Amino acid sequence: MKYSTLYFSFFRLSFWDSCKGLIEVHFAYFLRIRRCLDEFWILCY
Repeated sequence: MKYSTLYFSFFRLSFWDSCKGLIEVHFAYFLRIRRCLDEFWILCY
């Protein structure tokens, strides 16, 4: 019983770590895209 709860907590921790990593990666892509759009608008105007 204790082994399974340990395994579950480890799985939950790794799950949250991967989710946090995905969010950080998407946020970095979003910032890069926004910077490109800002430069594009500056070029257009």
